[in-house]
Amino acid sequence: MPGGYYGAHRKGGERKKNQRNRRRRRRSVFTGLAMEKEWRQARGWAKKMAFVDGVGILVWGAVFIFVMIGKRCPVGKFDGWCNAYNVSTACACLLCIAFGVSVFFDVKDLYASRTSPRTRFCSFFLSFC
Repeated sequence: MPGGYYGAHRKGGERKKNQRNRRRRRRSVFTGLAMEKEWRQARGWAKKMAFVDGVGILVWGAVFIFVMIGKRCPVGKFDGWCNAYNVSTACACLLCIAFGVSVFFDVKDLYASRTSPRTRFCSFFLSFC
């Protein structure tokens, strides 16, 4: 490349090659157990958050349905209170949708983390056999 330093690309390439040639140290049993404990705690937290998001869907969905079944408030009446009421109805709908999206991603996360980190490497290679 014009104006480039010719030795710069060689040093970077050698460094990467040396990093690839180094053997990864094997994890100890205690490291694997610590990883599994951390994985269980994180997965438990994800399950709790999925439950809270599910409750949020039920609560805000019920509020939205309750408001839609009730009486209507015409726009601009009662010194602007009807506008606030209509905006809160729309917010209840949006919150229900937001909690639904959150549950979707919670379920995806729980599905992706279903295997223990101690057995993840082995199960990955066994799936190709």
